[in-house]
Amino acid sequence: MERIVKTDSPAVIAAYERKIAKLENRKLVITDKIDAGAGPRHTFEDLFERAMGFFANP
Repeated sequence: MERIVKTDSPAVIAAYERKIAKLENRKLVITDKIDAGAGPRHTFEDLFERAMGFFANP
């Protein structure tokens, strides 16, 4: 790890900067997807009714 941090090679530095940029973009996309789908699919009441219906007539 020390060798990577202390590198003077412009090609290696550029490669790491590109990789970091790709990872940051991927992180933003994943964060947006999580935020967009953060709500519950069903309400508690709907799930409760379904469960109670099953227990009433298994």
